[in-house]
Amino acid sequence: MYTLDSLPKNYRPYAKLNLCGNKIIGGIHIISIGGKLPIIIGSGAKPQIWISALTSRERDKSILLVDSSIPKFPWVRVEEQGRQMLVKVHGATILRVEQTGEDQAIVSELDLRSIGFNVHGGLSSLFVANSQFSGGTIEGSTVLVEFAE
Repeated sequence: MYTLDSLPKNYRPYAKLNLCGNKIIGGIHIISIGGKLPIIIGSGAKPQIWISALTSRERDKSILLVDSSIPKFPWVRVEEQGRQMLVKVHGATILRVEQTGEDQAIVSELDLRSIGFNVHGGLSSLFVANSQFSGGTIEGSTVLVEFAE
């Protein structure tokens, strides 16, 4: 899993990311667990996506499912639909992101529960563990939600 100190070489953050109804300004990461980043969304000619899943009950082992928008397993699909990128695991959508400008995008669907993280949301709200984020603006931070390991 990538970390705050070890990001993908070709990662370039979006200046503005609408994340499930919340404005993320300045390249803030969605979630960090002990400095590890299970999901990274970056800009490019199309959205660049990195997603890791937990592989153990102890939550200490992970596996990279999507690397720079390329699926690493046959049961993981990355589909391009116009300006949208969809990531599916076993047929279920876990991420829908649409690039709306050179340096901005909208995440309208996010559901990481099937890969071990209690993070999900739609057009108007983001849920992380027992917290709900809706209609907010986040700027000047490194991570939206950070958990200790």
